[in-house]
Amino acid sequence: MGLLVWGAGMIMSLAAGTALADTARPVIYQCPPNQVLTAVFQSPPGEPTKVQLTLPDQRTLTLPQTPSGSGAKYSDGTFTFWSKGNTALLEQGDRVLYQDCVTFPER
Repeated sequence: MGLLVWGAGMIMSLAAGTALADTARPVIYQCPPNQVLTAVFQSPPGEPTKVQLTLPDQRTLTLPQTPSGSGAKYSDGTFTFWSKGNTALLEQGDRVLYQDCVTFPER
């Protein structure tokens, strides 16, 4: 239950803290063992699509979308976020930081 409360608070913080969050809804991923990764997919007019990630340690990353054969890929050359359906993973270089992440069910 505490995780859901934290996730709800995170959504409110994102909505208050980013202008683009007004038009983009946060997607919350549960990553093993008990980590929460939040993604806000943004498509500003005239700019490439990007994702703003809030990591479990509260760091934020903004990554531009890059070509992908399947699913969606966002990368700045150091960090790479992959999402497909309701799953996601985050890599830093060749190292996987978070994998087997799945979205919280809609309530």
